Amino acid sequence: MVNEMVDDGQEIELSPELILELDRPGPRYTSYPPVPYWSDSFGPEDHIHHLKLAANKADEPLSIYIHLPFCSHRCLFCGCNTVINRSPKRTDDYLALLARETEVVAEHLGDRNKVCQFQLGGGTPTHLSPDQLSTMMGSINEHFSFTSAAELAIEAHPTVTTPEHLRRLAELGFNRLSLGVQDFDPLVQETIKRPQTVEQTRGLVELARELGFGGVNLDLIYGLPHQSTTGFDATMDEVLDMAPDRLALYSFAYLPERMRHQRLLPKEALPGPREKIELFLLARERMLAGGYRTIGFDHYALPEDSLTVALTEGTLKRSFMGYTTQEGTDLIGLGVSSISEVAGCYAQNHSGLRVWEKAIRERGLATNKGLALSARDKLVRQAIMDWLCKFYIDPDELAANHGPAGGELVDQARPAIQPLLEKGLAVPEGGGYRATPLGRLFARVVAMTLDFRLDPELDDTIKVKFSQTV
Repeated sequence: MVNEMVDDGQEIELSPELILELDRPGPRYTSYPPVPYWSDSFGPEDHIHHLKLAANKADEPLSIYIHLPFCSHRCLFCGCNTVINRSPKRTDDYLALLARETEVVAEHLGDRNKVCQFQLGGGTPTHLSPDQLSTMMGSINEHFSFTSAAELAIEAHPTVTTPEHLRRLAELGFNRLSLGVQDFDPLVQETIKRPQTVEQTRGLVELARELGFGGVNLDLIYGLPHQSTTGFDATMDEVLDMAPDRLALYSFAYLPERMRHQRLLPKEALPGPREKIELFLLARERMLAGGYRTIGFDHYALPEDSLTVALTEGTLKRSFMGYTTQEGTDLIGLGVSSISEVAGCYAQNHSGLRVWEKAIRERGLATNKGLALSARDKLVRQAIMDWLCKFYIDPDELAANHGPAGGELVDQARPAIQPLLEKGLAVPEGGGYRATPLGRLFARVVAMTLDFRLDPELDDTIKVKFSQTV
């Protein structure tokens, strides 16, 4: 089955009351099972076993994600694994160990070395100098080669990204650029310690296009301290005028229990639930009016963008890189806290920099926890990813891939899905369900009904583990 593209912004009416009713803590499902359910008994030997299994699929391309954790200062809203660093030597030392990890992983993958998707995240990848980026890519190119249509993407902070960075990245083959905007309102920027000007951002967008980057993405966040509809509307004016190919609209995950630096934010300045929803509706309406299509529940893209094409053709994927178009059959994560999804397992590196460094020096791998997926996990993963990317659940298709348990999963979920049908999030189809335009927007809520590991009524820590769905 292939889903049909629907411009849902023109077909549904959203009210703050409805959103408040549906808003709840839940996983983002960049993996299934989500990270909180992985085990620290999964270690380097388990990781090696699955890398060797992946080596048997030598003709299938890989995805690679590299985590570069360094930043020159801490942004108070940030939920990423970051290390404040002002020492070039510390970065050089990290790159040397990253080269060692790359070599060890490549050895276990054998002849499987083709890469169709590559991404640098952080931290701030452009905290590295252009020469350091060249050094890092040199170690990658020693062991891997990129397919002719490979997507090479990098996340960048406009304040520390120079024209020389972009020129070097273009020379190295990068063709996608993602810039964090969050909000251009000066008061918001000062409060979250994330200063950047419209001019800096616009200059990088224009230069990236001149250099031949095939796509530019801008990230926005709603729910930050001191945000207002007036200020966010002004931000949308500037963002839409830059006409990026893609936009991401993320809900601010305020989790001070997990992220101590967020305790420095003025809690009283955070928008209330209704105000936060108004910010969301404003940005969404502006993007839809500007010609963008809804991709999943947090991405928007122009009609000609490859994400929109993938959604239309039913080939959209979701991974730790978010929504993607050409995800490799296995994802290799390199660097501190990085996650691999390989040969039916998840494997995550140590999140502490010194522990990661020590592990790489001693054995070349730094696996700290993970999970080998059971047959049940693989079934539920397909069901959830079908819902998030194709917006349907087909018991016949699940049964074809997973046996009778596929149909049984849908039957078991029916009591939980029924109230969501009554709210208009899905409609019955072919023994399964298809999302309505409203259901696409709240895809995480429906996906949670398929998650046999998740019990919101019994799990007292769910509010700490997961962000709100809106």
